[in-house]
Amino acid sequence: MTNQEKLNILKDGLTKSIKLRDQALARKESYEERKKEIEKNIRELGVEPDKIDQELKKIEAEIKELMEQTEKLIPFELLEKFNIK
Repeated sequence: MTNQEKLNILKDGLTKSIKLRDQALARKESYEERKKEIEKNIRELGVEPDKIDQELKKIEAEIKELMEQTEKLIPFELLEKFNIK
């Protein structure tokens, strides 16, 4: 392989690498914008994005408690006694 052929291969590789880098930077910018939108939406819901895990655990606990309360209000024994399905 001649030096010119090697140079052409290197030039092609460099051109493709630059194109790939530019595409990655564009995707990164797009993802960062989307992240800002999501964080804004979370804040509009009254939660700080860095506390989202805590808030989700809190909501899960509330759901569990409400389900337990609801279960206590349904007369399952009565429904079973009258064979209501």
